[in-house]
Amino acid sequence: MMVVQPLLNSPDSLTVAGNFHHGLQYKEKAGCMLSSDRMRSIFNRAVIRRDLQYLTDKVNERINKKDEFDARLKALQRQNLGLPRTEAETERLVKEWKRYE
Repeated sequence: MMVVQPLLNSPDSLTVAGNFHHGLQYKEKAGCMLSSDRMRSIFNRAVIRRDLQYLTDKVNERINKKDEFDARLKALQRQNLGLPRTEAETERLVKEWKRYE
């Protein structure tokens, strides 16, 4: 699903969308934060508000939550796997992460 390109092609060429590169480019290692409905919604809000800081804050919040999720999941994996408590905590972490994804 294209998110940024239609806004770049619009007659308004809105400020936030205009800050993105206009051409396709290959990145050896990169992830798109606009792959989730939540982040696409945040991007669209930022474009409508012309508020790049709002987008930046939400991206940083997502990065921090992802780092926290990865660290907590890794700690759980070091513990005894297969324990009901560990499995329940893993499920809780995944559910919490999905709120920020």
